[in-house]
Amino acid sequence: MRFVRETEPQRRFVFLCKAAIYSAGTTFMSFFMREHRYLSRGTRLMIHERKLAKHLVIDGALTTCLATVQATLNEIECSNRQSERGFPEIWCWAPVSASMKCSSARRRTGTDIKNIIS
Repeated sequence: MRFVRETEPQRRFVFLCKAAIYSAGTTFMSFFMREHRYLSRGTRLMIHERKLAKHLVIDGALTTCLATVQATLNEIECSNRQSERGFPEIWCWAPVSASMKCSSARRRTGTDIKNIIS
């Protein structure tokens, strides 16, 4: 959405939701400009930190082992960067202070996200 918005500024893309937005859908919503997001009354958003469940098998030559570990680390770091970019865009319109957002997220996820949204 960001790419299209930048390459075709004359087009207007609108996000409309009438019931619920879950997980990745919330991240997708963040790509739309704030003034072009429309949610009906009572719409629920599920916002949470991404999770990963993966079995990492390290077996073989050390160079192969290193490549396997680095690939997994890159996957995690890339996902974190994506979250750090999208999370503030989701919250920017909410009439809640940054400290309240962090407090709520910490209570629900056990994660301190203050450096992501401030």
